[in-house]
Amino acid sequence: MHFFHAAITSLALLSSPANAFDVREILDSSGILNAGMNAHFDQHRSTPAQLYFDFLLPQDSDALHVVVQPANDPAYMTIFLGQPEGALVETVAFLNLPVPEASTEQRLGAIARAMQDVFFPMLTQRHVEPSIMQISELTLGDYPAVELLGRYVEGGERGRGQIYVRMLGILPPAGENTLLAYSLMNAAILQPETTTDLARGFGGYIKRSLHFVARRDANGDMVPF
Repeated sequence: MHFFHAAITSLALLSSPANAFDVREILDSSGILNAGMNAHFDQHRSTPAQLYFDFLLPQDSDALHVVVQPANDPAYMTIFLGQPEGALVETVAFLNLPVPEASTEQRLGAIARAMQDVFFPMLTQRHVEPSIMQISELTLGDYPAVELLGRYVEGGERGRGQIYVRMLGILPPAGENTLLAYSLMNAAILQPETTTDLARGFGGYIKRSLHFVARRDANGDMVPF
């Protein structure tokens, strides 16, 4: 599987979500070849992004379609990765999560509690058999992070069966805003055999390549990291 920078990725539309963007067209027309898609999506948001970050995307191909949908605060964007016939393989989403500045351990603990008590229940409230498999700390590149692994069974007539959840709370180098990134993985297609396999999906490639570029300070000014 070939990967390259999001700024020059060729994206095709699935049976596409509303307001989804062909990122290739946006970035080619802007002439900007890096510094995060958030900067390019600000013109479509009601408020500008709090964090700016780069990452790699899977290459769009005959076997995989990749769609990016920008969102308004506190969400940044959602990435849909699917098969050409329309089956959704994995969804990756990024959200802003303010956590008051304190020690790293205190901040990671606060994120872990938010994931366990708020975000995982929100993701699974319309489905059945939700369970959290583990919560642990790790380092993602240079950034301290906390990881939640869980699963649920997707309800409804069109339910895809078991869905695995991998949620990461990532601390940038400075500021109170942190990044919450989660993947929803179609178990029937990806067929993970161990919890380690959950980090090897498309979302795992995206998250491992993530690099924080800049943040907004209390005055709303963009400050590079």
